[in-house]
Amino acid sequence: MLFNAIVTQLILPMVYVVIGDIFHIGNYLESPILKVFFNVGPRMCKLRCTRHAGCNAFNFVKSHLYCELLNTTQQAKVVDKEHYMYSEISTWTIESDACWPNYCSFGDTCVITNRDLPVCANIEKTEYIGCYKDDSDRHLKHEIKQNTENMSLAFCKQHCSGYRFGGLQVRIL
Repeated sequence: MLFNAIVTQLILPMVYVVIGDIFHIGNYLESPILKVFFNVGPRMCKLRCTRHAGCNAFNFVKSHLYCELLNTTQQAKVVDKEHYMYSEISTWTIESDACWPNYCSFGDTCVITNRDLPVCANIEKTEYIGCYKDDSDRHLKHEIKQNTENMSLAFCKQHCSGYRFGGLQVRIL
């Protein structure tokens, strides 16, 4: 059975233009890690950095599609590390993006709404919106759990097994 999880906090439109970025291959930037992502390429890692307030660099491992968003300080140290590369936002030229410059509070993420407006969201706070089958009605009236604490994508997938879709929604404060 195919199961699709709709997770709005993972949908980041590619509507920005970044040129002139520099990757330091074989180097790892030792710095506080803000967030980690798996199964993303370097462009998506870069996009997530521009959207995450406080991020000014990232480490990336191409062979594992692994991304670490960083908040570098002057004390950040570069070390040799095989398979890693890093890039700093100061080396990029961002020509156009509704979320740039990022005006969100530290730790929040800039999200572009369906009206092409940038809003700040704390995507750690997700709200379960239910399990449902794809039909023309598409109302979330099947097995809805309201305001479940500790909701995660894994729990949603488990709870919604047997349904074609399930979803978590970002609460924009």
